[in-house]
Amino acid sequence: MTSNVDIKDMRQPYKHKNEAFLEEHLLSREPFKQFESWFNEACKCETIIEPNAICIATSTSTLRASDLQLAAKSVDFCCSFLLSFDFFY
Repeated sequence: MTSNVDIKDMRQPYKHKNEAFLEEHLLSREPFKQFESWFNEACKCETIIEPNAICIATSTSTLRASDLQLAAKSVDFCCSFLLSFDFFY
């Protein structure tokens, strides 16, 4: 199958080519606080329809990857990532 659509220029940069996200840009080096900050920011963003959508990915020892798309229904930021989910089908 061939396509007449030229896709090579569709990629949009997220930042200027000289910029990078560095560890010093983190709000917190504590992972629970950093995740809470990102999650709260995503919840306020009008263009993110489901900020609670999560992809959990793993791989086997033979490097076979798999993923699961989930919708988080509760989050505990206190001292661990305690999430409850609904599955997307």
